[in-house]
Amino acid sequence: MITDIIAIDPGLASGVAHVTVSPTGFAIVSTAELAPRETGEWLRTSLRLVPDHDATAVVIEKFTITAKTAQNSQAPWSLELIGQTRWIVWEEIGPERQLILQSIADSMAVFTNDRLRSYGLWHRGGHGHAVEALRHAALFAHRQKLLPRQA
Repeated sequence: MITDIIAIDPGLASGVAHVTVSPTGFAIVSTAELAPRETGEWLRTSLRLVPDHDATAVVIEKFTITAKTAQNSQAPWSLELIGQTRWIVWEEIGPERQLILQSIADSMAVFTNDRLRSYGLWHRGGHGHAVEALRHAALFAHRQKLLPRQA
């Protein structure tokens, strides 16, 4: 059973979240908004702190290039961070471990800000990137039927 969820909202300013989940609730281990290099260092440290890699999921927001993407920006940050994350997961856990990619549209549709708060998942400060990482952690827990019972 998954107990640790490490989630990343990749970008020039990345949101990161490490939460544990149990039948009684979520617990936030850490959240932050970080630069690309700091994101990799945070991920490596977080993975090394987890006692059981078999009970760990690493989730990252999927970034799809479209015609609109090309018009808006050529910034490669999100794609590069997805690659960096995949590499660190392979190094720290093993090449057989799959990185879970999720759509931001799915996470926002299922987990509104109010619903996130109802589970005790919130990050104060920053520009909302850490909240997006928490949203991805919650969506993964929802999809895996790991959501704790609410009071």
